[in-house]
Amino acid sequence: MEQLLQATDGFSWQKTQPVGEGEEYRAQQGEEIHASALTLQDAPVHMSVVVAG
Repeated sequence: MEQLLQATDGFSWQKTQPVGEGEEYRAQQGEEIHASALTLQDAPVHMSVVVAG
């Protein structure tokens, strides 16, 4: 798990429109790894990493 989260440091994060408040960012690595992060006032609220395959 720690290695997977460290791997997200190298992702190219793109800011997207959040569903509610805060700022949302998404990234992907190929077709197998998808990640998203939600922040509010520069504090992390939620992060997910999905590995398919």
